[in-house]
Amino acid sequence: RALGRRLMREVPEGSSREQTIRERIYRVFMLTLGRPPELDEYKAVRELYQVAYEEYRAQPDAAAQYAQCDPKADPDYLAQRAAWTLVARTMMNLDGFITRD
Repeated sequence: RALGRRLMREVPEGSSREQTIRERIYRVFMLTLGRPPELDEYKAVRELYQVAYEEYRAQPDAAAQYAQCDPKADPDYLAQRAAWTLVARTMMNLDGFITRD
């Protein structure tokens, strides 16, 4: 959860939602793997984020529980926070994160 919060804090909303997502994906790769994503990796993480965001947007209570946020918070914020938490956890489970030089 901490890495998901960190992504949202260190990469605030930009001029567009797509730009923000792109910058957060780049940042999570740099933090976990020490390198920028390859194009196929970027696409996979982008899709993971989008699917998670849409699911959590439809279920704000689940988003609040997963991200351990106030359930009364803005539903869009809850969905983003839960989706970035999921992305962060996924990245930390990669072999490259565990065995990074």
